[in-house]
Amino acid sequence: MRDLRHDTAMNGVGDQRQGWFVRRMGRRVLIGTLIGAAVGTAVGVLAGVLIFQPGSQAVWGTTVAGLVFGVLFSLVLSGMSALGSPPPGREPEDPARTDRDVPGFTRDERA
Repeated sequence: MRDLRHDTAMNGVGDQRQGWFVRRMGRRVLIGTLIGAAVGTAVGVLAGVLIFQPGSQAVWGTTVAGLVFGVLFSLVLSGMSALGSPPPGREPEDPARTDRDVPGFTRDERA
């Protein structure tokens, strides 16, 4: 397997793009984990209190189950959302892009 850290294709722009992705992924995963933990715990406590006798071990079990489910579910969602394209205008700049207008390559249409 190739070691991509020392690949010549991952210099300059590739490093910038990778750094941008890592920051974006880390931020979304952290926020998603915190929200998932809070919501999962709240749902677990609520379900435990409504279904079982308050203060019993079953309530603690549903609380922990809600916490685990909330964190895992939010990790999947936040990881998937970080894979999407950024909003228009917030893309990382790539000076080596070849899809920009090149002078002399195109001409204006005649009426």
